Amino acid sequence: MDIGYDSEKGLQCVVNFLRNEPDFTKRAMKVRKMTFKHYIKTNSSLTDANKYGFTNLDLLNERITWDTLRTKFAMDDILQFGVNFEIAIQIGLRPSYFGGDAGLSILKQMGATNDNIKTVIHNLRDIKDTAWSPDTVKNAGFEIDDLLRLGNVASEMTGVWTIKQLVLAYSPDATEWVKLGFKYFKEGWDEQQYNTFVKPTTQKVQNTEQDFTTYHLDVKENKTHNDYILKIEQNKLDLVKF
Repeated sequence: MDIGYDSEKGLQCVVNFLRNEPDFTKRAMKVRKMTFKHYIKTNSSLTDANKYGFTNLDLLNERITWDTLRTKFAMDDILQFGVNFEIAIQIGLRPSYFGGDAGLSILKQMGATNDNIKTVIHNLRDIKDTAWSPDTVKNAGFEIDDLLRLGNVASEMTGVWTIKQLVLAYSPDATEWVKLGFKYFKEGWDEQQYNTFVKPTTQKVQNTEQDFTTYHLDVKENKTHNDYILKIEQNKLDLVKF
């Protein structure tokens, strides 16, 4: 096929034209002389993949898994190849691969919105798998009401988060601490941090009958005004050690 371009551009045009054909894989193989799986197996970079007409769509077409892709290539290489969040999820990207706090910016580079991320975070186990701190979880769009829908923080995030981290990220008021499961001190959490940041604010509600241990907020419910506001004093934060 001679359309006035160099051979590389011509190959890309032919492959793109063939994508609408029902036997695309077979016909593209004749033109490329290889499958994308073979390219991945024999190359250490995705930089030249487009020379053969390969695009991110071939990941789906040949069922290349995220494990395979990420094990072989650097993240910068994958981003440059055009693998976006939607495609990554389809080929197996899971919360456990989100890469800790530093990983959120990578997800954003992949085009992930906060709403996109929320569609793959179903419970606090998924939050654990991300290895995200409360601050990063909030930066990903999760407010306290979102955490309440995901589970009981006091019971499920023991040894993963600290009370101090929750204070810095969310500054919960008394009612919110109770809804998060901290009506009373929970084993596994730092007692000094509890006594400094939680207990002084929750004492007024500890004797009430309402217990939000298994609280789940209705998605349409409006957040009500709270009377007890946690006042964060920087000197207290500095004194509490991990």
